[in-house]
Amino acid sequence: ELVRESVHALLPLADQRRIDLGLAPGGPHAATLRCAPADLRSALDSLIDNALRHTPEGGQVDVRLSGGDDDLCIEVIDSGPGIPPQLLERVFDRFFRVPGNDTPGSGLGLAIARAAAQRCGLRLTLRNREDGSGLLARLTLA
Repeated sequence: ELVRESVHALLPLADQRRIDLGLAPGGPHAATLRCAPADLRSALDSLIDNALRHTPEGGQVDVRLSGGDDDLCIEVIDSGPGIPPQLLERVFDRFFRVPGNDTPGSGLGLAIARAAAQRCGLRLTLRNREDGSGLLARLTLA
């Protein structure tokens, strides 16, 4: 339910940028995490907002859920430029911004998302999509 709420809350930003934002069908109907709902929502909102900000107009951002209570996985997949491989861990540093990136922001989004995810017992990882067409942010049980 929180994933749906987060996607719904960010639809206006997606529409404004003409980005197709959606929640992929399937996945678990419910999973139980022992954390403050606000922490999970903060992590999700930061990841989706980040994907929308870095995806070019006309692009796509998908949110996918899989697994359940023991192997929950939430993915935010975008069609943006990705992140240079050598900077994939560095982007979690507070106030760090990828050089040459002119997207507005403070460089706090991914640091906030990682801290909120950790409070929920989740691990946040990033990787460039294998076909070079964007970034995949993944939340999994730590």
